[in-house]
Formats: sequence, C-alpha cells, structure tokens
Amino acid sequence: MARTVLQVDTVTSAAAVALGHLDNLWIQVSGTQCNIECRHCFNNSGPRATTFGHMTLEAVNGAIAAASARGVRDIYFTGGEP
Repeated sequence: MARTVLQVDTVTSAAAVALGHLDNLWIQVSGTQCNIECRHCFNNSGPRATTFGHMTLEAVNGAIAAASARGVRDIYFTGGEP
C-alpha cells in the first residue's frame, strides 16, 4: 500500500539550474480525485484522495490564458482516468 512519506507545501530555495522557457503545461482538471487506484500513480490519486478537488472552468481558462501569454506551446489535460 502506498503512503506519503514527505509532502512539501512550499518552495524554500531557487532551482540550481536557471529555468529558461516553459514549453508545455499539464493541467490536472480533477485534482487527485479518480475512480481507480493504480499502484503506479505518480500523485497518489484515487477514490479516497482528499488532497485536491476539481478545477473550475474559470481556473482552467485562467491557466490557459496565462500559459499562452508566456509562450507555452503545448497544453495537456489529464485527471479522472479512465
């Protein structure tokens, strides 16, 4: 059974390598709410997850607008599989 060992809520230091440009953005619309419990899930999603809820349409549109304004070329949507 997977369990969270460490959860970091804030960034406490800058990246060791200067970040240049964000080429793509992944938007996880349904947060960690999912109807299955895959052992390989990278963010511990599942039916019992309570970390994040669904994004509103306004939040999704805002993220798309901000990403587009900053030159992001590809935007992917994920969450709530299957």
